[in-house]
Amino acid sequence: MKKETVIILILLLFFWLGPDQVKSQNTQDFLIWSGLKLKKEIAPGTSINIRQEIRLRNNATEVQKGFIDVGIAYKFNKHLRIGMSYRNSQNVQRDFAFSSRHRLVTDLILKNEWKPIELSYRLRYQMNYKDMFSSENGRIPQQFLRHKIQANVELNKQWTPYAAVEFFNTMDEFPDTKWVQQRFKLGMDYSFNKYTSISVYYMLRTIQNINVPATHYILGTSVNIII
Repeated sequence: MKKETVIILILLLFFWLGPDQVKSQNTQDFLIWSGLKLKKEIAPGTSINIRQEIRLRNNATEVQKGFIDVGIAYKFNKHLRIGMSYRNSQNVQRDFAFSSRHRLVTDLILKNEWKPIELSYRLRYQMNYKDMFSSENGRIPQQFLRHKIQANVELNKQWTPYAAVEFFNTMDEFPDTKWVQQRFKLGMDYSFNKYTSISVYYMLRTIQNINVPATHYILGTSVNIII
């Protein structure tokens, strides 16, 4: 498949699926997500990753949540990587009470390159626990299977634009599953050097099959550091 064809397919997915999903939503909001990612290689092919993020809602005027994510990843070769991570987050409720969340994740990532394009597919199994020690159902997890396709285009050693689509499939009533969330993302990575980079992106997120479906317009930034 030609490199130009891959880019066109990703962008068509973003702009074709996104607007159709927005039409079916009831509530809308503008959010800002800002975070920091640290990566440390502890052995050949093995790295530890730490991510911290703050998210703002209500047209970016109030804190929605803050979390820290710690994970480990192993790279078999340039095409295959696996990872596991744990996240602890504190969500701010509308009455300003805090809700504690725990997340366990397992990732399988496949990559291939056709210079200057890198195409990746990530399959993620995710378990969420809400108010585990203070709720009657706190130890019953919400389970999701997430599919993400991303295309990066390395323009030069500093600038890398990318496009991604992601779909969430609930597994709570398996084998009866349903789509509950989609994300359509366009972004740009800028590398200051081989250790430090920054990512700026725009994301359209749609959520459905809940009491109040929603559309979120998200502006995000992430500072990425290899230590």
